[in-house]
Amino acid sequence: MPLITIPPVEFDFETHTPKRTVHEHVEPFVARFLKRWGWRPAWIALDQSIADGRMDAGEHVFDHVLDGLRTSGGLAIPTLSLGVDQETKEAATRAVVWDRHGLGVIVRLEDLMRQDVRARVLELVVEAKASVEETDVLIDMGGPAYEPYGGAFRNDSAQMHEHCSAIVSNPRFEFRGADFSYGDGYIAACAAGVKGPSNQTRWKEVGINHHITRVAEDLTNL
Repeated sequence: MPLITIPPVEFDFETHTPKRTVHEHVEPFVARFLKRWGWRPAWIALDQSIADGRMDAGEHVFDHVLDGLRTSGGLAIPTLSLGVDQETKEAATRAVVWDRHGLGVIVRLEDLMRQDVRARVLELVVEAKASVEETDVLIDMGGPAYEPYGGAFRNDSAQMHEHCSAIVSNPRFEFRGADFSYGDGYIAACAAGVKGPSNQTRWKEVGINHHITRVAEDLTNL
């Protein structure tokens, strides 16, 4: 099932203004959706610039789109990002309550790195009046905004063997074992000296893989 995000209005670089209003940009969406996707289900999300705009009659874009798809027989599931603005959340909630098709929640890699990600997802589900059983969590694999610690790593890359050994052996890290995820397997191998200290890109990959695996496990056990 696809995630369809209504993108920002195209910008006219000659006039330095948007090429269309939000209303003009959004108005054809329902007809295009039905023509190209028919009556199959899809997650529907809004770019924040579109969520901030309004239709000419003053209604929220989500209300306009989801009401239009509903009356035309389309099956759309409103999809929200963590930290979504209140009015967009309320518009999605109206659709959740009316349609009973559930809710989509977009979780970015940056969100996954936070310890409170599970609590934030649950809070959004409750506020949108959806059920956990009817909520889909979508992982946004877009580029995260990391701050590299390049100098410390390049000057002593062998330190990673010691760090990994501490993670594996110290109970406070609650290491789940080499078989828990690819990332944990790499940490165990580096601790044992089987794998080298590698590079920053690899360690970001290792950390992200562990966190995605952990969050997926937590969500399946809600």
